[in-house]
Amino acid sequence: MLIYRLISILLFPLLIPYLTLRVLKGKEDKKRIKERFGFATVERPEGQIIWLHAVSVGETNSALILVDELLKTAPNSQVLFTTTTLTSAAVLAEKVKDYDGRVIHQFLPLDSYF
Repeated sequence: MLIYRLISILLFPLLIPYLTLRVLKGKEDKKRIKERFGFATVERPEGQIIWLHAVSVGETNSALILVDELLKTAPNSQVLFTTTTLTSAAVLAEKVKDYDGRVIHQFLPLDSYF
């Protein structure tokens, strides 16, 4: 754990140039880059939140079946759905409209000590 934390601290200054390069290559959304550092761009709603994460488009599509069931069985809950790629975020952006504001999408923050 100590080694991981130390490496995380040492590599943190490289994250900004890395993410800048990814923005320039079209692999990151410039408007939502602060989500990668753990700053939410959507206010936390009241009540219970269920957090789901998917990496790929396939995982996103599969998890949407789970979202349907969770929202049926927990009617007072909301879902925070995180993804890591622009393509999975685009798929989710289309589907989120069907959930009447009960599903929030954010990009998964990078794993760093800070």
